[in-house]
Amino acid sequence: MDKTLWTRKNYYGNRKLSSEQREFLTTCMVENLNHARHVENERITFNSIYMAVVAGSLAFIFSMQHSWLPAILSLVLIVLGLVAMLLTRRWNNTFKRHLTFAKMNYLMLHEDLFPEAAGEDYDNKDLEDLDEREMIPGLNELPAYCFSPRDPETKSEIGHWIMKNLRTQLLFDLFYGLIEVVLLGSFLYFVQDMLG
Repeated sequence: MDKTLWTRKNYYGNRKLSSEQREFLTTCMVENLNHARHVENERITFNSIYMAVVAGSLAFIFSMQHSWLPAILSLVLIVLGLVAMLLTRRWNNTFKRHLTFAKMNYLMLHEDLFPEAAGEDYDNKDLEDLDEREMIPGLNELPAYCFSPRDPETKSEIGHWIMKNLRTQLLFDLFYGLIEVVLLGSFLYFVQDMLG
C-alpha cells in the first residue's frame, strides 16, 4: 500500500482534484464495485452448482451396489470439496481487494468534495454509534456509500446476532467444512462396507 496513489495524495497538499482526476477516481471506484459484485455472483453461482453436483453425486453413489467404486467417487468428491474451498478463498480475497480499492478511491473523492468534514474531530460519544466495518480509515464520518452493511434488519434476537457477528466469508467456510464432513462420512461408510 505504500506505493499507491492514495498514500501520495498528500503530495498535492490542499489542492483540489481536477475534474479529470475526479472522473478518473469515480470510474475506478465504480469499476472496483462492479468487479466486487461480479466476484460475488461468481461465488454464489459456483456454490449453487457445486451443491447440486454433490447432492446428485451422493444420490448416485448411494444407489450403487456396494463395491470399491462408491468409496473412490466419495474420495473424488472430497478432493473437489477442497478445491472448492480454495476457489472460495481466492474469491474472498479478490472481493476484499476490490472493495478496499473502491473505498480508497471514495476517500479521495469524499475529502475533495467535502473538505469541511475532513479532519473534523468528533467526540467519543458521537463515534460510539458508528460501527468500524462501516467506516473508512481516514474518514471521520460515515461514507455516503455503504460498503459494508453492519446491521441488517431482522425480526429475532438470534437472527440479529447472526447477521451482526457472522461474516459471509466465515459462513462459506462453515458451509464447505460441513460438506467435507458429510463427504468424509460417506467415504468412511463405503470403506467400512468394503472391508466388513
